[in-house]
Amino acid sequence: MTQEEIKFALRVEEALNRVPFTEYRQLIVEACVIFTSIALGDARLEFIFIFILIKIFFVSSIDFIGMK
Repeated sequence: MTQEEIKFALRVEEALNRVPFTEYRQLIVEACVIFTSIALGDARLEFIFIFILIKIFFVSSIDFIGMK
């Protein structure tokens, strides 16, 4: 792994650790896997589009469980 990939992994792990409920953490991880599958399966999808979808999902999940 490159240094940037390690930093990214740590930032993702840090964000997931902020979610207090294991069930919600698992849903976020599964959504990321789905988004990644979509991105890898369809070459027309740009990385930025997937990044925006993941960000929207994280923000809505955090708002849903009452964290800010």
